[in-house]
Amino acid sequence: MRLAVLLGIVVFGLAGAGVGWWLSGGGRRPAAGPPRRPPVFAVPAWSLVATVSGSVPGYASPTPLATAVSIPPAWAAQFRSMPVVATAPGWDEVRVVARPPEPALAWVPANQVVLTRTPYHLVVDLTTRRLLVFVRAHLAMCPPVALGAAQDPTPTGHDFVALLIDPPPSDAGSFAILTSAVTEGVTDWEQSGTAMVTIAGSKLGSAVGTTTGSIELALGALDRLRPVPLGSPIDVVPTLPRRLDSSDARLCRSATGIPRPRARRASTR
Repeated sequence: MRLAVLLGIVVFGLAGAGVGWWLSGGGRRPAAGPPRRPPVFAVPAWSLVATVSGSVPGYASPTPLATAVSIPPAWAAQFRSMPVVATAPGWDEVRVVARPPEPALAWVPANQVVLTRTPYHLVVDLTTRRLLVFVRAHLAMCPPVALGAAQDPTPTGHDFVALLIDPPPSDAGSFAILTSAVTEGVTDWEQSGTAMVTIAGSKLGSAVGTTTGSIELALGALDRLRPVPLGSPIDVVPTLPRRLDSSDARLCRSATGIPRPRARRASTR
């Protein structure tokens, strides 16, 4: 009899605890949070750049037994700087200037290059015809650009800033960026046998019309590219694979794509 009473007390206590837990909300399903938004387009804050001061061998794989080519140390009196896309013990894989079907990647001995970092990453969106300039992963400007016509399209691919050059007298601007992209339509820079895509100032003063494959933009936007280091990556894509966040999208919809300077607060002193 005493055992039956004790069991009844225990069962009643457990039942009461369960009812309290249910009334306190423990029995309800957690409220669903806000729907997750798809990730936005982003680039790395920093990219590694390998610079050579002497001729170095470039290998097809990270082993000295692989097929090698010679990478010269300079081009147009400027040291050759190339973005690093992968690393292995004692090796760095870099992008090089190459005309297809030659490989655009090569492995170089890590002890024969100097590594630095660049905060710049350029992206050309062929759909919106905009040049997105990221600095430490933040969109610094998004100016409109003139691109190649249908018969001479601007080639897509992963490229880099190869040289800063003086443009021909007939072109606009005080300098131009020579990229690592190769195409048949553009003028053969310095008659070197390799037709290179450039980022240059528009002869019309604004990014309108079409080109023979190169990229043209307004002179005010071009001047903002002067600090971009050699070896900084450039991606030319048919369209961005992901959406921009709201503030970046707003900048890319503006007429110039250049942020307005922030108004300075008046001093109270």
